[in-house]
Amino acid sequence: MVLAGSGDPVQTALTHDMGVLGTPHLEVSVPVLFLTAEKDVFTRMTGRPYAAFARVEGPKYQIMIKNGVHSWLRDADNVPPGNKSPDCAFFENWFPNAKVPGCEAETPLIDPKRENLLARTAAHYFFDAYLKDNDLAERSLQNMGENNADVSVIFRN
Repeated sequence: MVLAGSGDPVQTALTHDMGVLGTPHLEVSVPVLFLTAEKDVFTRMTGRPYAAFARVEGPKYQIMIKNGVHSWLRDADNVPPGNKSPDCAFFENWFPNAKVPGCEAETPLIDPKRENLLARTAAHYFFDAYLKDNDLAERSLQNMGENNADVSVIFRN
């Protein structure tokens, strides 16, 4: 399972009616990859970083793309005027008076094409590791952050 831009499911369930309130924890082992972005304002509203990672059984991986945003975890490369975060631009456009955590000040962002590539690469390694039983792909996923300043990786088996 790959979850992109995932927040804390418990916080989300308590804050928004998502139909999971009261759902019990099950100790089920399903490989999970969390693709997350450091400057993701959507996820920031639903809990702290790594909260969802802590709530699932292994094997599990969390890829954090440094200076990345929610909107670029998919194949999008829209950069609003002034190099503004597209996440913040969304809220400014649709909720102009909202105070959105993480949108208080301009911040450097990763190149959107770079974020797309990192997200696709992580998903490719993950699916090859678990659908094709490819040990090299699993090691590549675990080591993505070793020679790459744009990524941090945590994993637990």
